[in-house]
Amino acid sequence: MLYKFLPAKLTWLIVVTMLLLALGNKAMASFFAGNFSPVHGTDDQCVCRIYDSAYTYRTQQGECIGDANTKIHITGFLSTSSISMKTSETKTKISLDSIWGFKTGEYKFRVFNKQVYQILATGSITIYRGIGKFYRKYYFSKNLDSTIYWFSKNNLRKTFTDDYNFLKELDDGIKVHQLLLYDVCDEQFFIHRLLTGNSP
Repeated sequence: MLYKFLPAKLTWLIVVTMLLLALGNKAMASFFAGNFSPVHGTDDQCVCRIYDSAYTYRTQQGECIGDANTKIHITGFLSTSSISMKTSETKTKISLDSIWGFKTGEYKFRVFNKQVYQILATGSITIYRGIGKFYRKYYFSKNLDSTIYWFSKNNLRKTFTDDYNFLKELDDGIKVHQLLLYDVCDEQFFIHRLLTGNSP
């Protein structure tokens, strides 16, 4: 076969691309854009929303702001105090102290301790990704209202102390990157399966 004459990285890219094409356009877009937003809210016609609580996020009752051309920009990557909302005519700053989170386009974010985190998936655990230089770092919270922690086995143990079966999985040697394997069809991470008892 041709694959055996190609560099390993190129072969891997070809195989992954073929797999994603088989899964369809939605999978392809998710893989390359890093867009793992929750299923709920994808039918929301509002381009930008501001959420003042986890409840308004869950129920999509946040304030719809601007128009179809509105965009929300994060003004800093480390310790920022505001985000900026830009329309075709104006630019307005919004204090992070006054909001729980926001959405811009298909992407949703939560604000915690003046840090902005992209929400990747919700459910039995909420998974986030950092922004800027922390783009490849993952975080979690037990629910949408609780403290956000860096995604590590030690922090997971401290958070889910009453889930014996999940703690056993951690102690049996499962790796962090395995917990973060993403199922494009079910739109959830493998850790969601473990916490709900639906792992294979």
